[in-house]
Amino acid sequence: MARYSYKRAFSLIIALFHKSLSKRMTPRSQKILALVGLIVIPFGGISLFNDSFILGMSSLAVGMSIGVVGALSVVFSRA
Repeated sequence: MARYSYKRAFSLIIALFHKSLSKRMTPRSQKILALVGLIVIPFGGISLFNDSFILGMSSLAVGMSIGVVGALSVVFSRA
């Protein structure tokens, strides 16, 4: 039985994710996606402390996921 470490599993997931992203996204859309994620994250933090916990956490999660997807696609497209 083959043993997989967490690093190996994570690298396999990123490799599959990158292959599906690189076919669909242009370099310009990758940069726009990363910027949108970085713009949404501070609004999530502001609403987390001012308005409501649920709204803040949801916008933080959305911003971080968009930002991570955009940043990973930009990094892996240059590699």
